[in-house]
Amino acid sequence: MESAATQLMGASAWPLAGAAICAVLVPAATAGAWRSVLASRGVQLGATEAWGCYGLGSLANTFLPGRAGDALRIELFSRRLEQHGRRWLACGVSISVVLAQSVVFGCVLGVGAVLGALPTWALAPLFALPAVAWGIGHVARRRCPGERVAHLAAATTLSVMASVRLLGWVAASAVARLLLVIAVLEALGVSHPIGYAFVALCGLAVGNTLTPAPGGAGVAAATMSVALAHAGLPASTALAASVSLHAVETVASLLFGASGWLLLRTRSPFSSSSSTLRPSFSTSLIVRRLSGEEMAG
Repeated sequence: MESAATQLMGASAWPLAGAAICAVLVPAATAGAWRSVLASRGVQLGATEAWGCYGLGSLANTFLPGRAGDALRIELFSRRLEQHGRRWLACGVSISVVLAQSVVFGCVLGVGAVLGALPTWALAPLFALPAVAWGIGHVARRRCPGERVAHLAAATTLSVMASVRLLGWVAASAVARLLLVIAVLEALGVSHPIGYAFVALCGLAVGNTLTPAPGGAGVAAATMSVALAHAGLPASTALAASVSLHAVETVASLLFGASGWLLLRTRSPFSSSSSTLRPSFSTSLIVRRLSGEEMAG
């Protein structure tokens, strides 16, 4: 611990500054992915509104357990829509983005496998999950041609160009996070930081699936530290890298989320059509507390 603290104190400032910029670009690009999918469904949502809805969800994930901010994010986006069944549509958009993230993350780790930093078998789940989910959605949409199913299976209705735009936004977010990890490792003086960055991302992916506590409570940082140490990085350096990354991402989430909250406060109130489908009490309470706006109706 003492060695890790010493390395943290001696970290280079410029790489950390670059890491901070990349940490903000990660959620910003993902918000663009949400906006891209909505645009393919004929919904024109402003960039500031997308930023606000996604950012407020990120802020909630920092303090609420079980990634409750994801549910809040879906609710906030749905309140910006006017279509019937808009919450189902928001859920479908979220699923589309998650599937695209899995594909892009598989490609990123594929580069790591080519470089010899990761085993190739680690790529199989990342490509199998979206393929199976897309197939289930396609079959469900054909056998149950209802509005709700169509909204949930939004990923299966995307055109080629819409899919390319979605993957482009998600790829930008993934590259920004890769550069973020590389910058953190570079700040700590790690040699060959690119190879270790792929290992760190794999460790983070494992930790991000275990999020019962607010902000993951350092679980992702712990799995990243273990992965880096297993790859040959000194334990103190691995710990310093995971702590630095967790700190940078947490601060970025707070800043991005706070800016999202301000954007929602300065924008027009939620759509008056929100009275047609009332959210649950708990979600509504979170929305009102964080956005400072009352429910319509």
